[in-house]
Amino acid sequence: MYYFRMRNMEKLTELRPEELRKIVEDRVKLARSAAPQGSSDLLVKQPEVVSWGSNKTFNKEALMETLIGYKPKMGRKQDETCMKKYLNHVMVNGMQIPKIGTRSTFLPEGAPLLDYLAVYQEGMSAWKYPAREEVNMFERNRGLAFKMLQTIDVREIVVGETSSTRIRETVDWFWNRWLYSQEKCPTQVVSLDNEQVQMTLYDMFRMSVRHASFLYLIKEIVS
Repeated sequence: MYYFRMRNMEKLTELRPEELRKIVEDRVKLARSAAPQGSSDLLVKQPEVVSWGSNKTFNKEALMETLIGYKPKMGRKQDETCMKKYLNHVMVNGMQIPKIGTRSTFLPEGAPLLDYLAVYQEGMSAWKYPAREEVNMFERNRGLAFKMLQTIDVREIVVGETSSTRIRETVDWFWNRWLYSQEKCPTQVVSLDNEQVQMTLYDMFRMSVRHASFLYLIKEIVS
């Protein structure tokens, strides 16, 4: 049996897209009305003190604690329970400000870059891509939600186990989704997220013997 130190969860400050946009618009007006400080000055600057990340004020565990009441621990088979609690409290169409640091430290430029982009895209001189509608969609869906279970399609390939036919189908599906994404925003790039996952020596030897499907996958993706 596992025990967690629960704390009383305070009501977090919630900012909706229109409020975040107003913050950006005010900052833009203020910056344009001030005397220029140099040709290299940027409206959104790199913060002098970084407060995000491991061993920082705003680390993942501390942020999760503000929403679910305790800091999650790995390896206790509580991931599903933790995620359900998180989804029940997270704000989907806006931003929540945790009370573990100052607001100015949490948002050094007053609002996320997404909202700066949203305000910029409203101007006549905005870029064609990403489209205004696409940016608005991300504004409304910036947080995680249970509905992702119905809107996100996940395909899995098990190296050494998945058949060549199934791999071919998955590769075709991948490129079809890529073409759809290019219609929304033609970047011509593929977004990848690599995760380092520990494996047993037995699995390594097993894949080294049954590696034909893996080699086929690599060949199909790069060809």
